[in-house]
Amino acid sequence: MRTSIDIAMTLDGDLKVADNGDLEISSGTDWLIQEINKVVRTTNPLWKTHPTIGAGVGEFIGRQNTKDVADELAGKIKDSLRAAEVVTLPDDISVDVVPTSATTAVIYISVLSGGYSTPVTKLIVDYDKGIAIPQDEEEPLATSSSRFVKNKYLERISNLLV
Repeated sequence: MRTSIDIAMTLDGDLKVADNGDLEISSGTDWLIQEINKVVRTTNPLWKTHPTIGAGVGEFIGRQNTKDVADELAGKIKDSLRAAEVVTLPDDISVDVVPTSATTAVIYISVLSGGYSTPVTKLIVDYDKGIAIPQDEEEPLATSSSRFVKNKYLERISNLLV
């Protein structure tokens, strides 16, 4: 499992600011969750300087909630995480897409390390509306209510680079 250090972001893409006014730093598992979230919720080529970042989950909106679509979505997420170098080996990450209704599915993403699977994030995809993240971003695996949001940070960066 790869980890690094970066400026911390909320799951909906806002920069995190500490009580003293400084930008917060993300590292370890927090960094990994942030990077996975960034890749999964980005559509290429939104981030022009990093065209490999983005799973394009939004491209699945309007499709049927079938096993084939779920398998394709899981494969696309895994491929995009490897392309963005968030994970290096195919077995470093587990992506499960579990249907929860006729139009929704939950995407569970786990990191595999040392023979153990550690859940790092959960996203909800609604094939009619888009991607939702858990309401309580401090507990990304919480099953409480969800909200549909855009990745504001990447949109701002993209607009600056155009």
